[in-house]
Amino acid sequence: MSLKCPSCGHDNADESLFCSMCGKKIVQTAPAPSASPPPPVQPPDDASALKPAEPVEAAKADLEKSSTKPLTVAPFLQCPYCHARVAHDARFCGECGRSLVADALAQRPGVPRLRVLSSNAVIKLPLKNEPVLIGRSDTERGWLADVDLTNYEGRRLGVSRSHCKLHYQDGNWKIEDLGSQNHTEVNGQRMVPGELLLLHHSDEIRLGDLRIQFLVD
Repeated sequence: MSLKCPSCGHDNADESLFCSMCGKKIVQTAPAPSASPPPPVQPPDDASALKPAEPVEAAKADLEKSSTKPLTVAPFLQCPYCHARVAHDARFCGECGRSLVADALAQRPGVPRLRVLSSNAVIKLPLKNEPVLIGRSDTERGWLADVDLTNYEGRRLGVSRSHCKLHYQDGNWKIEDLGSQNHTEVNGQRMVPGELLLLHHSDEIRLGDLRIQFLVD
């Protein structure tokens, strides 16, 4: 039996407290009281009215047939925080509600970083926010970028508030231009907005006139 999340509709285990896909808390309603069981059926007086039982040979053949079917076992992992069993594709723990995406990314080799070439400042990517939004924060309008380049002359050099995103897919980091006004270039190649481009260690990224370097060694 599965428990459907009221927020995203994902099917969870029936004892889950949090949705394994969106992390929202699941409010479980108490089951309705069951009706009283029906009275037992009295066997007929005439023994000949009883339906003959299934032959033993046929029942044995059905049992052997079902036992030969391969069992499909869904792979499970363990939550690193509460040690509860979670599905291999779960994004949140159904027991404690903690995010499992950031923990998985942090355990992969090669923590990605960005180096601002004008100052050699190194910025570590906030893995918990993958995909990572790069741009300029605007607190007055309530807009926050995961990597805020305002203090690196981002506004003067033409960095948009929502300039590009970094995605982690299939074991690789990829960059996506979000239709920025002053474009995104990788190693001198201008990106097409909305398309993903594979990043390699030491690739140079140009956001407007701000040059940064992608590091993942």
